[in-house]
Amino acid sequence: CANTLFQAYSSGSTLPYAGLIVMGSYVDETGNHDVTHYPKPVLTLNTELDGGLARPGKTAVWWRQHRALSLAKGEEHALV
Repeated sequence: CANTLFQAYSSGSTLPYAGLIVMGSYVDETGNHDVTHYPKPVLTLNTELDGGLARPGKTAVWWRQHRALSLAKGEEHALV
């Protein structure tokens, strides 16, 4: 998945990508690569590809992380 690829090519201070767009996938639920701690902007497009693992009900955990981030650091930070 794109999240794993992003993590594999991002070592230390080197981040070769400007951001991450995942469609039918998602970032880690917890840890250094969840929405709250992701080192670059993330856009998750909910789709029902390959069994529907990224349907809206599954991605609610990341929506809650986005809301917490926007409340803590402001909506502008959460959208960038």
